[in-house]
Amino acid sequence: MHICPECGGKFEGRFCPDCGAHWVEKKNCPQCGTEVDGAARFCGSCGYSFSGRQAAVQSGGVSEASIKKTAIFYKYAVVVLFGLLSALSFAFFAAPVSKDPFFGMSAGSVYDRLFGKEGDLSGFIGMVHIAPVFLSVLGVLIFIGGIVMALTDAKGFNRLDQACLTFFILYMIASIGLMATVEEGMKVGACPVLMLIFSILFTAAAITVLVLRKRFYNRHSNLDDQIFS
Repeated sequence: MHICPECGGKFEGRFCPDCGAHWVEKKNCPQCGTEVDGAARFCGSCGYSFSGRQAAVQSGGVSEASIKKTAIFYKYAVVVLFGLLSALSFAFFAAPVSKDPFFGMSAGSVYDRLFGKEGDLSGFIGMVHIAPVFLSVLGVLIFIGGIVMALTDAKGFNRLDQACLTFFILYMIASIGLMATVEEGMKVGACPVLMLIFSILFTAAAITVLVLRKRFYNRHSNLDDQIFS
């Protein structure tokens, strides 16, 4: 039920049956509280926009610049995580692959075995020890490629993220492979354990970022497509 602003009569619908006055719905500005016409696109008091991208940004109390910064974080986060794991893995390779369970003596690191100081790298066991190093080198190259893409504003980060996620899983497989090569009577060393733990943690972090990024992009799909490509 409306009350006509001209004659004070009560009526339903868009026009007063007594005087013909047109009823205009009112709404309050969420930013300053001023009452404005329902069809208004901007608040006459504070300039708040009731429609489009600007309204979505203002109603959430977040600036467009802040949203773009968050979008950039989500765009590069997985590649940065992958580069960090690739760099850390070179430190993990210096830890023992296996050690004596009684005296705690190292049976050699991945580096020791690569350079022939410990064990034999021929056959399948050799491939298992070479594989994680190969993955780390390739990971650093992918990370460098990601930096180049960021500096040149190249598109294709979605595909790069998929590649990084695949490599996270390969790291886990490589760490399990190293555990499988531990000699009988020896204890698993720090190297494969660290690789497995960190690859699981980084994989979980990357998946979390991808899920949160998808939700974020769905909420702000009207922003510049170049940010999300």
